Amino acid sequence: MVLGLVCMFVATNMRNLHRTSVIILTSFLLLVLIACAKIGSPLGGPVDEDPPVVIKTTPLDSSVNYSPKKNIEITFDEFIQLEDIYQELIISPPLDEKPAAQLKGKSIVVQFPRDAKFDTTTYTISFGNSIVDNNEGNVLRNYEFVFSLKDYIDSMNVEGRVINAFNHTPDEERMFVMLYKNLNDSAPLLEKPSYISRTNEEGYFSLHNLETGHYRLFALKDANSNLMFDLPGEQIAFHDSIIELTSDRFKDNIIIRDSTLAYLINQQDSVVTDSTLSDSLKKQPSIYSYNTQMVSFTQLLKNQYMVDYLRKEDEQLFFTFNESLSDTFHIHPVNFQPSGTWYLLDANKTRDTLIYWLTDTNAIGMDSIRFEVTFPIYDSLGILTPFTDTLLLISQAREEESLKPRRSKKKEKENDQTEEEIKPVKKLMLSNNIKNTNAFDLDKKIGIITKTPCFDFNADKIHLYLIQDTLEIPQKFTAFKDTNSLYRIYINYQPEELTSYKVVIYDSALSDIYGTGNDTTIFNFKTQSSDYYGILTINLSNIKSPVILQLMNEKEIVLSQKFFASDQRIRYEYMIPKKYKLKVIIDSNDNGKWDTGNYLKKIQPEKVIYFPQEINVRSNWEIDYSWPLNY
Repeated sequence: MVLGLVCMFVATNMRNLHRTSVIILTSFLLLVLIACAKIGSPLGGPVDEDPPVVIKTTPLDSSVNYSPKKNIEITFDEFIQLEDIYQELIISPPLDEKPAAQLKGKSIVVQFPRDAKFDTTTYTISFGNSIVDNNEGNVLRNYEFVFSLKDYIDSMNVEGRVINAFNHTPDEERMFVMLYKNLNDSAPLLEKPSYISRTNEEGYFSLHNLETGHYRLFALKDANSNLMFDLPGEQIAFHDSIIELTSDRFKDNIIIRDSTLAYLINQQDSVVTDSTLSDSLKKQPSIYSYNTQMVSFTQLLKNQYMVDYLRKEDEQLFFTFNESLSDTFHIHPVNFQPSGTWYLLDANKTRDTLIYWLTDTNAIGMDSIRFEVTFPIYDSLGILTPFTDTLLLISQAREEESLKPRRSKKKEKENDQTEEEIKPVKKLMLSNNIKNTNAFDLDKKIGIITKTPCFDFNADKIHLYLIQDTLEIPQKFTAFKDTNSLYRIYINYQPEELTSYKVVIYDSALSDIYGTGNDTTIFNFKTQSSDYYGILTINLSNIKSPVILQLMNEKEIVLSQKFFASDQRIRYEYMIPKKYKLKVIIDSNDNGKWDTGNYLKKIQPEKVIYFPQEINVRSNWEIDYSWPLNY
């Protein structure tokens, strides 16, 4: 209306207005147009944070004697959207084909396939996190619609949580949780489940409206979406025993807790718990509800193979495998005859990466080398058997050099003569382990690192000085090779706090396996203050079998690992002030590592126990904890 009046005014009085007035009125008109075109939320009032509310269903929720030929219509108090409905929608017991869910105004209409086969039982349709409101995206989580093809609703329930066996975290992508009436061990491998649900983001699950009976409980991260454990790399979890859902089982108790859940509730000092888990366990459970917890894992794959092989440098061969080698790796040259020992082997701790340093000069000078290699693989029966292959390894350095643009013969001759005159002597490259030159830790040794395997060193050519004003005071030290690395020597000294030092490594103090020596190298550093560190003492008790104690940072990177078979008092000194975690692995087979489980062999993964809280270490502070293990 305002816009119309303005237009009439301009049209009627245009002749009588000065040019300046016309410009002013035109500008005003544009502003009005812009203001009218702007659409926005009304100012004031709280932001809508409530999820959609169901106000009507046809038929009624929990209807009995229902005919699945009819559609189900669920109406809400506002317009909604469906997000990832195909992934989120679950009907339990599962049908051969999922029902379709579509929007109709403020309603969801669920339509079943025409040829769907139903059993005379209770069905639950779970919408997961698919229902969100149209404006703010508020999620109606875990909404379920229930109906029965008989004259009552089944009332048994199984609830609980699935967490990762090794780090106690839920799977972010959520896992299917399944119940089987078929109690054979092979059921999860060969057939679809009798009932199905899915964990939420925190790992909790619930299977509602179940018939009385006996069930096998299983969880699966279904990689190929067929609801069967038929891929070796699929993540799984399983309940140790058959679950009994009968009136006799529940006659004295409303809730049944199995040994796993009792362990979680009673041993708060031995398990990672959070407020969500604690609150959930304290809530009154559903009537006739069996509560449990399972740990998920991936079975050890018996599928050993070589991932890659390459020759980065003339003298270096790389072989990588998908897992630790279960037996010896054999390598034999095909196109050259070695004289004596022709390599030095460097294998990492897990033995899934092998580096061969060639020491035969004839082999180093060859553009390509052919080898016959033999290593173990698993046959179709899962038995280790030797496998032999022939591999051709081409020097990448020489190949890259050959791809460079070629020069003219005349210029090439001139350059070759120049290069011969000024060709530098190859030197051994050195580095060190001092990351912070202004605060080197007092408990650390000085590490000298070589690029190629170190063969020998001369300690007389290594000097360490304490810097005091302008004075350089020689310091006593010992130097030795790292027994766990081919590329490192250590300098052990008695550091003083907040003190400056200088290290001089003179020419050819170190030499590698090819006789190459280093150039003179000098570096300086200053030590940390002694009151910068904290001290942590842990008193471990109730140790009944071999255990592995791991000290970790917040990201669970292992900083220290210790092995025990009896009660211990462990003292960690020179702790950098920050947060830490502690974890104990119950090393049942005493092999010094955590082992996964195996479903068909009924082996659960080795138990992992977390210290119940993060440990906050502060400077110049000592913490003492008692940790009785219960397992």
